[in-house]
Amino acid sequence: MRTKMIFLFLLFFISFFTSLFISSPLYALPVNITLLWDYNDAELAKISGFRVYQAVTDNCVDVPAVGWVPVKEVTSKEAVVSVENEGAYWFNVTAFNAFGESAPSNSVVVCAYVPAAPTGMRPVVVGMKP
Repeated sequence: MRTKMIFLFLLFFISFFTSLFISSPLYALPVNITLLWDYNDAELAKISGFRVYQAVTDNCVDVPAVGWVPVKEVTSKEAVVSVENEGAYWFNVTAFNAFGESAPSNSVVVCAYVPAAPTGMRPVVVGMKP
């Protein structure tokens, strides 16, 4: 009986502290997102590639009017981009060739937020069951 209680306590201790440290990263880790788009196949021969633009804001609702920067150029209809854990990452795509660049595509957003740690709360262990 005592061994079972010690085992349950150790199991609780390990799961509590593992979740405490793993679910609350101390720094943002990059996450890769694959953007996919469509383009008229008949027009593909006329372009040199696609340019992916990014703007970072603090909300996931309003498309930014300024702050767009190119982050990647590709020749296929997809691109892997990296986002951090905090922020609203807006993306759009243009086609380009030697004569210029198209208008941007529609804008899409990746909302990447880490939930805040609970405050004003402290768990209290009131007992254990076998």
